[in-house]
Amino acid sequence: MQDNGWQSGRLFEGRRSHRRRARWIVPSSLAVAAAVVAVAAGLSLGVGEGGDDLSTATLPAQPPALGDFPLAPPADPLTPAPSVTGPATPTPSAGRKTPGASRGGDGPAGLAGVQLDLTAGAVPATVDLSAEGSRDWVHWGEQNVWSLERRRGGGFAILEGTPGRSRERHEQSEQRFAWRGGDPVASTDGVRSGIRTCGAGNGFTLSAPATRGGTRTLRLYVGVFQARGVLTAKVGGETATARLDDRDTAFTVYTVTYRAERDGRIDVSWKADTVHGGGGCRGVALQAASLQ
Repeated sequence: MQDNGWQSGRLFEGRRSHRRRARWIVPSSLAVAAAVVAVAAGLSLGVGEGGDDLSTATLPAQPPALGDFPLAPPADPLTPAPSVTGPATPTPSAGRKTPGASRGGDGPAGLAGVQLDLTAGAVPATVDLSAEGSRDWVHWGEQNVWSLERRRGGGFAILEGTPGRSRERHEQSEQRFAWRGGDPVASTDGVRSGIRTCGAGNGFTLSAPATRGGTRTLRLYVGVFQARGVLTAKVGGETATARLDDRDTAFTVYTVTYRAERDGRIDVSWKADTVHGGGGCRGVALQAASLQ
């Protein structure tokens, strides 16, 4: 009986111990389970914010395209240009003179600076090209539309540029042109011929030598046929312009006195910028040129 009583007591004591362990294990298990649930929830939130599931992730801002932003900014940042409130005033270069400020004729040797004077005048009844063109002279159109009669031994100082379109010969000059020592026509007492172009934008271009320290004079005998002609001369960065406008026919002589800072050439253009009326060849004409 004692043995049975001892065994019953141990059994009872074991049950009490089991109940105590159960009371400790259950809350601990619940705590562990709660922790696991919290960790799982955190992982789920992590995936939703930046994990592999791009359907719910927020994408970071993308870098700009190559054409929109420099790969490397410049060392010196660009400074905006100041606003201009009025037309800029050109600053004259040292040693230069503006057109009209210099006198004509020969200047002292070695004189620096640019000279460019342009004047228009009446043409005499007869122009002696031999006496006027001590360096060179040229007459256009005596034999045909492409002929040039020029000073023999002039060294081709006066040169015509590439001929323009719609070129014609005319014999309507109000003045006569005479010469001696010419080529291919040796001499003449006076001709009224010349050449002309038809239509606005067409005309002629010429050039002649320009030297430092020496003033030269170039004369151009030109006309208009129901048009406005514009003469432009350029040398050493300076430009001079003159116009001749007539709704019928008009002729004039332009005298260009010039000097350059260094050896080069003077460039001249004579073109029609406007024609009047309709029909016929309306434009600018060129008869002769001389160089002193």
